[in-house]
Amino acid sequence: MPTSSCSSSLHHHAPVVMIRVDISSPITFCVVSPSAISKDGRMDAFMKGDDASGAIACRLSTRKDNHIILMPYNHGDHWVLAVLDMQIGSCYYFDSAGHGNVDRDLKRIIEVALSICARKSGSNQTSLKWINVECPVQLGITECRYYVLKFMKAIVDEGLEVLTNNFWENVTYTDAELDMVREEWCSYVTNFVH
Repeated sequence: MPTSSCSSSLHHHAPVVMIRVDISSPITFCVVSPSAISKDGRMDAFMKGDDASGAIACRLSTRKDNHIILMPYNHGDHWVLAVLDMQIGSCYYFDSAGHGNVDRDLKRIIEVALSICARKSGSNQTSLKWINVECPVQLGITECRYYVLKFMKAIVDEGLEVLTNNFWENVTYTDAELDMVREEWCSYVTNFVH
């Protein structure tokens, strides 16, 4: 069971996630800080898997009407993206390495978080349907973080159609497409720092 309070587990590390939102979009979503749930962010002794589940449960309890939850996750040497659709009880898994199998630690963390939320709200917990999204696959070994940013941006810009396997036309992203993500990220960080 998570031992930290909702606010301290949620804000343990400041997230640096860049998403520009079209406020006229009917899609409502929120982001879980990757530093609160990723293995790399939990290297400290006080950040265990249950604390990560607690951070997600906290985020879910404060999400208001947001039914799409974006969860970038690093399992130690690779970034993936989990997208939880609270309205239909599905979690979409994006892995640019093309492994196809959902990371077991991430799956457990999310399922425990949903169990915590169900227990607190007194609702019956329904099973979560996991869907592997056939998304663009990286060619190198270091592009995964930019792919995750690109996936999140596509979800925000294009809507829920992105979550279907029919949406993705590209087998991989070009260097120019990844450079655009890198430039936008650098611009965001520069503005954030100044």
